[in-house]
This record gives sequence, structure tokens and C-alpha cells, in this order.
Amino acid sequence: MIIKNLYCDELRLYKNFFQPIIPLITKERIGGHIRRKYGEPKTPYQRIMEDRTVSQEIKKSLTAQYDSLNPAELKRRIKTHQNLLYRSYQKKQQRCKETSEKVDHFKKLTPHSSTFLIAEPMRVRQEMLIA
Repeated sequence: MIIKNLYCDELRLYKNFFQPIIPLITKERIGGHIRRKYGEPKTPYQRIMEDRTVSQEIKKSLTAQYDSLNPAELKRRIKTHQNLLYRSYQKKQQRCKETSEKVDHFKKLTPHSSTFLIAEPMRVRQEMLIA
């Protein structure tokens, strides 16, 4: 749920309205080198505003949405969601660690059983070689 909120709300808005993208225009190989030419850095919002095929209604609605956004507030909300995600990850790791400690306590091998586990595959391999 944290990831869904992060990607569907704040991160999507921040990347589309405030994060510039530099498009790759050409890529050519010259000997052992690759020469790349890039276009002008613009946000996806700016590219849509410059596009003549997009209707004026869509441009007006995007402009209204852009005017209502605060990039600093968006970054703070993104950071909050990232911190929540990291905390939930830490809690899960802690639970897994506690569970594995309980399991390790019951799975301790005696010298006899560890010898059996090591010797058994060797016997099977030797039988396979003989046959």
C-alpha cells in the first residue's frame, strides 16, 4: 500500500511536472566508441505543452494541476513515504531474523547427525559410479 501511494500520487506528479528528461536523439558507432547526441532537457509536462496535436482542454487541465502543485511539498511527501517503506522493511527483516533464530535453535545438529548428513551423499554418489 505504501508503494502504491508513493508511485500513484506523489512520485508520478513530481516526475511528470518537475523532473526534466534528456532524450537521446542519435547514437552512432565510430570505431570502438559510441557517440550519442541528446536533446534539450524538458519535463514531460513541457513537452505536452509544446505539442500541437494535444487538445487545448487537456493542456488547460494540466496547467491547472501544475499550478496547484508545490515541488518542495511533493519532495517532502515522497521522502515521508520512502521512510515509511524503509521502516516496514526493517520491521520485516527483524521478524525474519527472530524467526530464523528460533528455527536455528531447533535445527542444531549433533556431531553424529552432521556426520550422517555429510556421509550419505557420498555413499549415493559412489553407488551411482559403481552402477
